Formats: sequence, structure tokens, C-alpha cells
Amino acid sequence: MRIDLRARSMLLVCVTVAVICFSHPGWLLGVVGCELVSMAVLGVQLTGAGKMLRPMLVIMAVVWCVTVFVPPLRFLNDPVLGQVLFTLGPATATWAGVAAGGMFVLRMVAMLLATWIVLADAEVDEVIELANHWRLPPSVTTVITCSVATVPRLLARREQIAEAQTARGIQGRGTVSAWRSAVALMVPLIVTCMATAQDMAIALSMRGHGASRRMTVMSRLVWTPRDRGIFAVALLVTIMVPVVRFGLGWGSVLTTT
Repeated sequence: MRIDLRARSMLLVCVTVAVICFSHPGWLLGVVGCELVSMAVLGVQLTGAGKMLRPMLVIMAVVWCVTVFVPPLRFLNDPVLGQVLFTLGPATATWAGVAAGGMFVLRMVAMLLATWIVLADAEVDEVIELANHWRLPPSVTTVITCSVATVPRLLARREQIAEAQTARGIQGRGTVSAWRSAVALMVPLIVTCMATAQDMAIALSMRGHGASRRMTVMSRLVWTPRDRGIFAVALLVTIMVPVVRFGLGWGSVLTTT
């Protein structure tokens, strides 16, 4: 089920506002759960989101482990969160650290999932037409469309180079070998980037890029009742989130607010 880019962008805005306003891990977990349900309803593949999350798992784990022992000071000042869980040498783990670490990790997961919802079915023509609709400068439109079109190809090229290195027995075992394999990976990838940039520059020149303020598009964005409904619901939730957080005082990890 294909969703209009404007409706998906509104979903991204909604999630962004939610993760900024809410700090309680329970509420952020609810945001992630709503995203997963939305992905299932909209037919967005979870495998692509898993590929985005997999490289970040180590970073998330490190952030959470460090934050458990070094939470923000405003969390420690809370009478409930300041309670000590256990000590490990000179380090002290508190409920404040657990809550802060969960908040950071869940915010990262929520934003990655929201980004995947937008990019899962994004096409260059959609981006160009949306940029024209918003009257963005041609240079900005070019950067966005080139990124959308080129980054996936470069990632695929990187995988091909890595597989070729593995087949030739070039693997990073140890610090020195890891650096060598990284250099062997980066050199052909940089050459590929330069060749791709040259080809894109020639293509833009041949098509008269910059001669007009509008870029030629092969398709038009069309609103459907379903897209309007998704946009309206996302907009309503975006408006309600600050009301719930700051008007009713819900969604905060601090018990003193």
C-alpha cells in the first residue's frame, strides 16, 4: 500500500515532536509500538528497518551502559530516580541512569523507524515534485534528489567490494589487518564515488540544469482519501502531543514536574 510522500513526511514530523516532548521510557516505548503498528498497517517492510537498526545496536548498548552510571544531573535530583540500584567499584548505578539510558535508546529507535517509513518507498520523482511544490531552490532540490538516488547505489557497491575482499581472503583480523582491509575497501569506493559524481555532472549539464527554476518531473503527486486521512491523523496527534505533555503533565520521567 503506497502512501503519498507528504503524508509520510507528516508522520515523521509527528514522531519527531513526540520524542522531543516525551521523556518517560514507557511513553517512548508506546511511540515505538505505534510506529510498528503503523508500519504493519501501511505495509512497510520491517526487514529494511532491521538493517538500519542493526549497525546501531552496539552504539545503543554502549550509550545505555554508560548512562546507567552517568545519568543527567536533573535526573539524579529527582527523589525517586535518585535511588541507588547497585555499585560497581567507584561507579554507582541508579534508576535515573536506567531511565535516561532507556530514553536515549528509545528516541534513537523511534527516529530510525520514522525515517525508514519515509524512505522505504520514496522515489526521486516524488522528491522532485515535492521540492517544486515547496518552491525550494534548484540547488537544494538537486542535493536531495542526488542523495536519494545515489546513496543506496553506493551502499550496494560497498557490499559488493566487501564480498569481493572476503572472497580474496582480505579480512580484518587484528588492528593492523583491520586498517588494511578498511583501506582496501575505501579506495575503490572513493574511485566509484568520483566516477559517479562525474557521470552525474555530465548528465546534469546535458539536460540543461540551472536553465530553469523548475525541474522536469515524470509523475505528479496525487492526494487520495487515504493519504488525506493519514495526514489529518498525524497532524492531530502532532498538535495533541504538546497538550498532553505540557498541559496535562504526562509523559515526563521526572516525578517533580
